[in-house]
Amino acid sequence: MIATLLSFLPAWAPTFGAGGMALLGVGLLGYSLLPLVRLPRLAAAGGIVCLAAASYLAGIGSAQSVCEAADLRRQLESALRDAEFARLERDIANRAYADATRRAEILDETLQANQNRIDDYEAELAKRPDRRCDLTPDDLRGVRGGP
Repeated sequence: MIATLLSFLPAWAPTFGAGGMALLGVGLLGYSLLPLVRLPRLAAAGGIVCLAAASYLAGIGSAQSVCEAADLRRQLESALRDAEFARLERDIANRAYADATRRAEILDETLQANQNRIDDYEAELAKRPDRRCDLTPDDLRGVRGGP
């Protein structure tokens, strides 16, 4: 029950309390050795109880620090995994951007080449003297994708 309540505290709190209890226990044991003390056995028993509580608190603090260290390691590993994932996503996005840029350049070049072909064809049609039938068999081959 006490360990459960102490588990809600940070690891340094039980350890700090253990140090205080140890000092109190040693003080009570030293006090019980003085010759003019009225109840030396009671002081010695209190010192022993304080030292026992100090060792219990030190154990709880040690266990909590191990758990906190493991939790911090897990958080660090998770953060490193997230950073690695973000780096991979950034690399993928950069490659996709480069690919899209390359494809856009190819489409621009194709569009410009097609526009040049259209302009040349319009100029050639404008040079023909007979306007009754503007299209020739060569024109139809060009529409179908021939030379």
